[in-house]
Amino acid sequence: MLRIFQSSNPLTLLLLILYAVLVNLKWLIYPAPAELHTYSYISNIIFNKWLQLPQLPVYIVLILHIAIIVVTGILICFLMQQFKIITKPSLIPAAIFITICSIFPAILFSSPEILCGILLVWILFKTFSIYNKTKADMAYFDVGLMSSLMSLLYFPAIVFCFFGIITLFRMRSTSFRDFFIYMVGIVLGYFLIGTVVFWFDLLPEFAKAQFVLPKGILISEISFSVITIVKLSIIGIIFITALIFLSNKFSVNLIQVRKYLGAFVWLFVFAIASCFLNYPLQEYALFPVLLAVSLFISYYFYHSKNRLAAELMFLTLIGTTLIFQYINFAS
Repeated sequence: MLRIFQSSNPLTLLLLILYAVLVNLKWLIYPAPAELHTYSYISNIIFNKWLQLPQLPVYIVLILHIAIIVVTGILICFLMQQFKIITKPSLIPAAIFITICSIFPAILFSSPEILCGILLVWILFKTFSIYNKTKADMAYFDVGLMSSLMSLLYFPAIVFCFFGIITLFRMRSTSFRDFFIYMVGIVLGYFLIGTVVFWFDLLPEFAKAQFVLPKGILISEISFSVITIVKLSIIGIIFITALIFLSNKFSVNLIQVRKYLGAFVWLFVFAIASCFLNYPLQEYALFPVLLAVSLFISYYFYHSKNRLAAELMFLTLIGTTLIFQYINFAS
């Protein structure tokens, strides 16, 4: 199955789109109602009031979100190929990302997180591009601005403001001037939005609704069902296998590639942190984590010489998607 996506050409791209439709076919035929998202003041205005997504036909919202997930997967492929994390053009990373997202149907109706996924990949592009550059002012500014926009759309993503500066520091020697430019990008995003809401006399309401921190975390209140935990366990086993493979292969990579892989590790750490800021935990809060996990699994599936093991694991992911879709439908 993985061999289908081993190359990157127009026919394989069409097969990828068809694959994305097939693994989400149940939701396209029997779509669940879209939820009203209110965890961010700005996203509530954009998605609920302006675009009125909950009032649109559910299948239209679902198709749009699947399309964005496919585009994000393709961007991940470009990222990994451009920076030599994979040696040849391949759509394997996109196929892995689409498969993992399809396991959790709530993600398919989560507009802010899905858009943040594209911004995260874009941040990785900008961060990786500064390696060995003598001047990278615009990259620092752009990463800061995109990080602030992410937190405006989806407040738990504010942790990626720290992810941005840590990865930028690890890519190259960073001065106080670079750090200042990065902070200007972060502040500018909030300043522009704050100015707009100020003119509409909504600044106090924005400040009160935008910054919502969990008062405490009680394990008994976590909203993960048994089915969700089983899904996470299956993905976790494959993810751990990928981490072991990466740790064994890490030292043979170029220093540049090792820095990129280190950024993936930090991405996973901050993605976990973003989950706990979205409390109580829901399936759609897993989206940044699944994006990070897909990067490691994609690296393993692409570079593993044991093709049979990779194929079986990929089929396990597909089987998990289809089996739990059937269970949900039967219930």
